[in-house]
Amino acid sequence: MDKKLEDIIDGVIENKFSHIQEYNFKDMKDLEEHKKLENRCEEIHQILVKHLPEEFHDLLDALDCTRVEIGALESRYYFQKGIITGFTDSTGL
Repeated sequence: MDKKLEDIIDGVIENKFSHIQEYNFKDMKDLEEHKKLENRCEEIHQILVKHLPEEFHDLLDALDCTRVEIGALESRYYFQKGIITGFTDSTGL
């Protein structure tokens, strides 16, 4: 793909991905499953907080934040690859 076109597409993807992140999940196809998983994560977190010594609570929070950041990076990657594939009909994922 032409470098200039790639830069334009990257800019559009970054803009749209950031815009989409601002929406809530009301239109999500698997909203109920999302809610169940979110609730389960909170249950697990509360159990761990209850049973871990206090000095590990910050570490547990750091783990949680890191997993969220990884998920966001992966989402951005798949969003970008999906857009590029849609524009170029490429199978180079």
